Amino acid sequence: MARIEAFDERSAFMPMPLTEPAPVPNAEVLLERRVHEQAALYRFTDRLYRATSDDDVHRAALDAIVDALGCDRASVLLFDSLGVMRFVAARGLSENYCAAVNGHSPWRPTDVDPAPIFIDDIMSSAESEALKHTVKAEGITALAFIPLVSEGAVVGKFMTYHNHAHRYTDAERDLAVTIARQLGFALAKRRSDSQRDLLVAELSHRVKNTLATVLSIARQSFAKDMPVDAARRSFEGRLRALAQTHTRLAEASWDGVLLATLVEDELAPYRIDDGAKVEIEGPPVIFTPRQAVVVGMALHELAANAAKYGALTRKRGRVAVRWAQPQDGPFAIEWRETGGPAVTAPKRSGFGRLLLERALAADLRGTVALDFSAEGLVCRITLPLEAAPDARPAR
Repeated sequence: MARIEAFDERSAFMPMPLTEPAPVPNAEVLLERRVHEQAALYRFTDRLYRATSDDDVHRAALDAIVDALGCDRASVLLFDSLGVMRFVAARGLSENYCAAVNGHSPWRPTDVDPAPIFIDDIMSSAESEALKHTVKAEGITALAFIPLVSEGAVVGKFMTYHNHAHRYTDAERDLAVTIARQLGFALAKRRSDSQRDLLVAELSHRVKNTLATVLSIARQSFAKDMPVDAARRSFEGRLRALAQTHTRLAEASWDGVLLATLVEDELAPYRIDDGAKVEIEGPPVIFTPRQAVVVGMALHELAANAAKYGALTRKRGRVAVRWAQPQDGPFAIEWRETGGPAVTAPKRSGFGRLLLERALAADLRGTVALDFSAEGLVCRITLPLEAAPDARPAR
């Protein structure tokens, strides 16, 4: 919600009518004016340095604009996530006016290094009649559009408003650009700080989740009835699978991972192992980080089981992993083994089965159907697809 402040009639300099020539200020007046401007800029810089919120930055900007430029009113507008220019702070403007001109901008978010626009008299400008009427109805005659730039691209603007016609001097134009630069730097720093805080919070969340996953893997891998060497090998293999998925996510800035990449990573060691054949078939599907971690671990357990007990123990063994985009209903992945030894259902559930049947259900609202047929294990995983960001998925 934009901050709209009460009208403040205090003005550093009185506007000069265009119909009369402006008197030439003497050296003493010019010096006093420059001292006033520099003091306003100093206060602005100091407040930006001490700002702890976006509102602090916006209030400091409004004070500096009115004080240093001597305008009657001011506002700050920024592009939102949809590329629409919106008020974030205003002084001396009515809510009706802000609502009427919200979204108006002479620039687009993709514009680079735009030039400021100064209008001495709105009625003599080339603006649309509708905009002229709206501005004049608010009691505004002269106004300026000063772009706010970050990394070369426009991110917003600040506006100055004069109740009467006003000729913007070269000194005022330069001063407006100086304020815009400082404000642009401050806004970029605020965004950087916010992104840093979000990243730290997200990192903390991921580390906690990862440690919880490692702890669960350790508990299941080092079961009481399992030999130490076998437990260590299982534990190390599961950690490698977890690290591999995390690496893929890091490569894609944690936006998402292609399901095909997860499958290929787990089955890559067996493509040439004793001639065992692997078939992977399905359209491009991006999994979110949460889905990728759980499904990646599940695929590791299936691959490890196939290499130890199933189809990948035989030369003629074969593993086929297929998926398809459903017309309706949940997304399904099928893992099918053939050509291996005769399969029988295990008498007890190990970590792999617990992961498949419980973690997928708890974490992804998925289901797992295991068919221990004599021809080979068939595992069908169903889960609802989550919307992954427009990503550069790891491949």
